[in-house]
Amino acid sequence: MCSRNVLLGLGTPSEENIRQSLVQKIIQYTWWARRMFVESNRERSLESNYQINSRLIKMIRGLLYLSDQFDIHSKAEEATNRFIKKYSDILSKGESSVVVGLVEKSLIGKNAANMSENYFKLRISVINKIHKEATKLFTPHKKACDLQIL
Repeated sequence: MCSRNVLLGLGTPSEENIRQSLVQKIIQYTWWARRMFVESNRERSLESNYQINSRLIKMIRGLLYLSDQFDIHSKAEEATNRFIKKYSDILSKGESSVVVGLVEKSLIGKNAANMSENYFKLRISVINKIHKEATKLFTPHKKACDLQIL
């Protein structure tokens, strides 16, 4: 019996579908990280630390794509550099350092092994800021004349 790829029948996603998918992924990663933060009384593992770093890079790429600032297929280093430059006004020095450390080859292993609360809180802070910016970009702004008063 021959199986059929049902995805071939769906067609190409529209730009709006791609943008919705990216926002959903940012929201999903945010809630995953927040749940990890709430449950931080348990010991984190190297794997969970690596996952949060990997997902943070994906969130950065998604936010830049949503802001029409980035080719989603570019290198992670380019994404983090552009992110820091574009959002330097909302990132603290520590948060910027965390973002740089996500792609700097000499720091990737060291950061994955960093179980400190401070490092964890800085990453959660960056994640929350990305979530806020993505929500602002994706939420349609209504003009006062468009609002209907009941």
